[in-house]
Amino acid sequence: MTSLATVFLQTTNFIDAAYIVAFGLMIYGMSGLTGPRTAVRGNQIAAAGMAVAVIATLLRKGEFDGSGTVVLIIVGLAIGTAVGVPAARNVKMTAMPQMVALFNGVGGGAVVLIAWVEFRHHFAGDWPLRAEGFELFGAIVGSISFWGSGIAFAKLQEILPGRPIKLPGQSAINGVLLQPMAPAGVEVVVGVKVDPLLGPLIVVGFGGALVELLRDSAVELAPINAEEALGMLRKLKGAALFDGFRGAEAVDLNQLAEIAVRVSEFAADLSSYIVEADINPVICAGSSLVAVDALIVRG
Repeated sequence: MTSLATVFLQTTNFIDAAYIVAFGLMIYGMSGLTGPRTAVRGNQIAAAGMAVAVIATLLRKGEFDGSGTVVLIIVGLAIGTAVGVPAARNVKMTAMPQMVALFNGVGGGAVVLIAWVEFRHHFAGDWPLRAEGFELFGAIVGSISFWGSGIAFAKLQEILPGRPIKLPGQSAINGVLLQPMAPAGVEVVVGVKVDPLLGPLIVVGFGGALVELLRDSAVELAPINAEEALGMLRKLKGAALFDGFRGAEAVDLNQLAEIAVRVSEFAADLSSYIVEADINPVICAGSSLVAVDALIVRG
């Protein structure tokens, strides 16, 4: 007869909680690897987390009834012990960076294999947007860790040269991957500031690197509507720049006003959580408005 304790230990909630504890211990243990004084304790805590994960896996119903999980765990522990313990005991201190890089790469490779097995086991066939994104993300991160750590090991071991390794046509590839430059145009700042007495304020003005020098801005209580936003833009001393100064294309003020309205609504909704925020600059070239940089200061 199955005892109540056994039934409880095999419940989904308990096993999920054990996995969460295991993840927490592993992450906390890894944080201890940042310094030599805490590295030993960090390894011990992470190892305890792995032990909890293994026990939680073995507690699942049916794991001992013809499942290959137990065998795989034993084989994995045996291989890891046979490789890791002698390496950790016999490696010279001068070769420690190589060993760290190699072990880190092995961990990344393990993540890739786990992600691949889980995908084939649970999500083979269609590709609905469920947990596949996490599986794919894990596979990508693990792959980067595996190959990056392998290259680091090879360079430290002087198997590969120290110079950067490039693909054939790397310059052309980089050219495709580069972010396009924003067009030249009128630079505007759209920002908010939460005043202790007045509440959220919306600010529009001419921005970019010269925002503090020009000091050409208009301020209103937030939120504002489109008409008020257009009025603020027209109040600026340099408003003629919007009309196509020296042959430039006229700025679409309706789009720019809509940005100001949205930012003012953002300020009104989150005035309890922020101190100030701004988009600076918004580069305006005709109907093309590009936000190049933004800042939010939390309260």
